[in-house]
Amino acid sequence: MVPCADTMSAPKGTLSMAYYVYILRCSTGTLYTGSTTDLAARERAHNEGRGAKYTAGRRPVRMVYSETHESRSAAQVREAQIKRLTRAKKDALVERSPLCRPQDAGGINVAHAPRRNERRRHRGEGNQRA
Repeated sequence: MVPCADTMSAPKGTLSMAYYVYILRCSTGTLYTGSTTDLAARERAHNEGRGAKYTAGRRPVRMVYSETHESRSAAQVREAQIKRLTRAKKDALVERSPLCRPQDAGGINVAHAPRRNERRRHRGEGNQRA
């Protein structure tokens, strides 16, 4: 696995194809992880609503992390590993990324939707038993 900073798409004229794992930060502050062979085209597809159902309603999205892998299977294995990480560990990955700008780190200055348990807590505040 190689963190990817400068390459936003596979080099032209090379025989071996690079596969990428990426993390997007959605407009809601949530993170989306995926894999692709062309980072720029994939980010564009997500922002046009053609990427994934999850990101379609959370646009615009911004790529905040990527890694390069030599095979599709290696990229998909890593994608699954990242998806199993806690939010804090994903934020730590993003913070170390050369793609990360200061406002991307740890969700700082990024609005986020309340998590499910936060919404429940607010709904039931007046209905507590004595």
